[in-house]
Amino acid sequence: MGRHMHRTRETPNADPSRADRNATYTPATGWTRWADAPPPSLTGQLRERLDDFEARGGKLRKDSVLAVELMLSASPEWFKHASQAQQSRWLQANTAWLEEVFGERNLLQVTLHLDETTPHLHAFVVPEIEMVETRGRKPKGGSPAAAKAPKPALAASHWLDGRAKLGELQDRYAAAMEPFGLDRGMTGSKAKHRTIRSYYAAAENVMGADLGPLKIPAPPELPEPEGMKEQAMAAAGFVPRAAAVDTIAKARKQAAVAAAKQARQEANESRAAAIEATIQRRQLLERIAGQGGVPVLDKVDDLEKRLADARHDLERIKTELTEVTAGRQTDQQHIEDLREWGEGLAEHIRELEEMGVPSDGFSLKS
Repeated sequence: MGRHMHRTRETPNADPSRADRNATYTPATGWTRWADAPPPSLTGQLRERLDDFEARGGKLRKDSVLAVELMLSASPEWFKHASQAQQSRWLQANTAWLEEVFGERNLLQVTLHLDETTPHLHAFVVPEIEMVETRGRKPKGGSPAAAKAPKPALAASHWLDGRAKLGELQDRYAAAMEPFGLDRGMTGSKAKHRTIRSYYAAAENVMGADLGPLKIPAPPELPEPEGMKEQAMAAAGFVPRAAAVDTIAKARKQAAVAAAKQARQEANESRAAAIEATIQRRQLLERIAGQGGVPVLDKVDDLEKRLADARHDLERIKTELTEVTAGRQTDQQHIEDLREWGEGLAEHIRELEEMGVPSDGFSLKS
């Protein structure tokens, strides 16, 4: 318990050389930097707190939530521009909010991490409340049943049971942070809880993702059939048709070049969108924007969808580019067929002239 907070296990995204800058807060001692004293044992603190809880009549059930961990932070941009005095007031406001909402007695400790990219707080609280039990059923007359003396009870549901209470908790935190120019996270989020282990695993996967250079092959140049015009013009009457075929070939070539250019432009735009989505996702994963310990992972889902759409567009563009190239190859084959037909016609006319048969106006230029 508290191994991540106290850096007793390997934390890849933390800089060990900056660990001494971290600090721990308890209501009894205030803030203490790790350079001055190691953080107190969280397990030991919890054990003492639960012993006291039972001594005062509290009962530990098998399904009791013994402690709740919260993570509190702000955007990297805010910390980048905030003065030292503003950051100090931000720390004081956070500890004051925790003690006000959960009770000073319930706050075990708060840890400030300054050895990661964005400063943030981890808080552990014991979810104790005073619960009044009633004896028997409510009488028909409506008078309340006899009440027992209030006893301590562990009830994390008092703060965290359901979306409504979680939303209220986030609203209260946002109101406390408003003087610092910080806005509340997304209301009505579809985010699901993740453990710290799974969160860092997902973040590391995103940080290590390499999109690589995007290469779109340029369309091949359309070769000009050598001698096709000369051979086609050798036969009178074939010239108009050959000219038409040449015009069509040029038009198709221009259309193919334009389509390839458009494909490259759309591919570049898709790659830019994918890179932008990855950057935003990386920044989002660096912070816990739930403003109360609940990450807004629905924003991550939206960025993932945008990235998938960009990749889908890229595949579509590649397919269209392949179809354009295939169409140009078909045109080239058609031109070759016409050239062979023209050669055959010219040969036939030559044979007729050699035999002395009139060619009805057709002539072959030497």
